[in-house]
Order: sequence, then C-alpha cells, then structure tokens
Amino acid sequence: MLVNSDFTRAVFLQSDSIPWESSPMAGVTRRRLDRLDTDDHQVTTLVEYAPNSEFSPHTHHGGEELLILDGVFEDEYGAWPAGSYIRNPPGSNHQPGSKAGCLLFVKLGQFHATDAHFVHAHLDHLEMLPLTNQPNRSVASLYQDARETVRLEHWSANTTLSLSAVGGMEIVVLAGSVSMTADVIDDSQLLGTTSAVAAKTSETSLYGRFDWIRLPSDFAISCVVGDSNTVVWTKSHHLPFRQQLADAYKPQP
Repeated sequence: MLVNSDFTRAVFLQSDSIPWESSPMAGVTRRRLDRLDTDDHQVTTLVEYAPNSEFSPHTHHGGEELLILDGVFEDEYGAWPAGSYIRNPPGSNHQPGSKAGCLLFVKLGQFHATDAHFVHAHLDHLEMLPLTNQPNRSVASLYQDARETVRLEHWSANTTLSLSAVGGMEIVVLAGSVSMTADVIDDSQLLGTTSAVAAKTSETSLYGRFDWIRLPSDFAISCVVGDSNTVVWTKSHHLPFRQQLADAYKPQP
C-alpha cells in the first residue's frame, strides 16, 4: 500500500491521529507518514522502540536518516539521546535497539547512490543564525548537498512567517506550535464535477510536537507561531528526486 506518494500535493499530519502499527520485531511499532513501495524500502515513519527492544542486524541499501525525538537510541556506533541527528549512507549496516526506549523520525531509502557521508550531530550543539530576510526565523545547517538541505530552525513566538517551498519541504515540529492555513481538496466531492476548484476548501490547523508537514515544490504558505518559540526540523529542495522514486513504483498499465 502506498502512503502519501503523490508529491504534488501538500500533506499535513497530526501524529497522534495516526494509529501505531506493529513491525516485524517485537516491541517496535511505527506510524507511516509516506511510503513508496510495499516492502518499506522507501518510507518515512515515526518509530517507537519499547524498553529493551531491538531490531535484527540489517544493511541500508538506500541509506537511513534518523532524528531521535525522545529517549536514547543505540547501535554499534554509540548511544544517541534525544536531539541526535544521524545519516547512515547506502551500504551501511547496524543492529539498532534501545534499553530505555525511544521515539525516532526515520527516512529510509532516500539517499543518492553516491552519498557516502556518515553524519552524527546533536541539535543542542548547533549555532543558530537569523535569516536576513526573516529575522524571526533562525537556522542551523545539519546537512547540505546538491539535492537537499537539512536544517534546524527556531521560529520566534507570536510571529507570522512565510515559507516558500522551492523544491519542496518537509517539517517536523520538535517544540512549540504553529498554525497553518491551506487549501484542502476533498476527493469525495470531485465525483460528478468538472473542476477541482469546486471541491477546494481552506482549513486552519494547529501543529505541535512531532507533527509532520510536507509541502510540494513551489508551494507557499503563511505560518502563525504560537505563544512559545517553536523549534522545527526541515528538509528542502529534495522532492523532485523523491517524485522520480515514486514514479518508478507506479503500477504499469
């Protein structure tokens, strides 16, 4: 089953509304945010490890990107507390687990085949710099190459900022809250109509801790930050490449 595999449409998910699913390993559950193939080779998920659970040893042929949201994640490379950011390139292998339990944001199978960079960073050790054109938005780089830009961002409380998703953008809210207003198409209303405009409505929703938003290429949106400073993880410029991966998994006529 494909999940949010159309990268031309915006996705706004409040994580608590997504049911947990079991994984092949006891004590490890997940919430799928997007999925491009039925074998979970290309998937974005929230993954929860119960205390004293682990996954069997495995190799990431398409790479693995991790953000530890809560608890402590462990593998052969170390013990990684909440706030750790990890990139394991294609061909890397490990046996992950957690003695204390942990919650992860995970992206699998989305690296370029030539990406050989390991990254182990912690969000608390980054230098935040305000954007010149948006002083209420400070950023720090986690990773950047020709295909993607990964950053930690701080958004000032009680301010409005504009996001322009050049090449698309993913957002994970780590702390605070933000309201976003977007046009939403109700597919059920399209039957018998000749235009999607007739089924389009505008909705405003509040997104908080561990919620996930994906904006398609060239999508512009205004955000209203809540009463406390809001911290988000962002990835941008990468969705055209992900769309190519999605197209490769479309059923053939």
